[in-house]
Amino acid sequence: MSLAYIAAPYGAGTVAEIRRNALRAAALGRLASMYSGVSAVVVHAGIASVFGDDDDPEARENGLEANLELVSVLAFSRAELWVLLRDDGSVSDGVRQEVDAFHLAGGLLYHFGTWQSFTRTAARIGVELDELFDQVERDHSKIWGKP
Repeated sequence: MSLAYIAAPYGAGTVAEIRRNALRAAALGRLASMYSGVSAVVVHAGIASVFGDDDDPEARENGLEANLELVSVLAFSRAELWVLLRDDGSVSDGVRQEVDAFHLAGGLLYHFGTWQSFTRTAARIGVELDELFDQVERDHSKIWGKP
């Protein structure tokens, strides 16, 4: 089975927005597995656990550096790249760096879109992306507790 790296925004203005971003990345990983039959690599859930507070510039830089190294290795191994844009269609700085690292390492196969566009893609294969989000949220709550 091939791999897919999920590049999606992480940092945000509030803890609730960071949580939403992490859950969206995980739901997109589930969609990638269902849609492309890949094993998705989603780093969002572990970022704060390993690297600390995203508001700390050093912790953020260390986490991003590790992610860029990982995405480069995955690109070299012919993994797919799934890119979640912000709702307004813009690219976060971290995601832009991940996409650049993927391309520099020779990565070729990628999917770009907003939450809405991936929702439409999911619907074409009979999957409700918002339901996947809810499943991910329930699964995370079992492990990490409710927010």
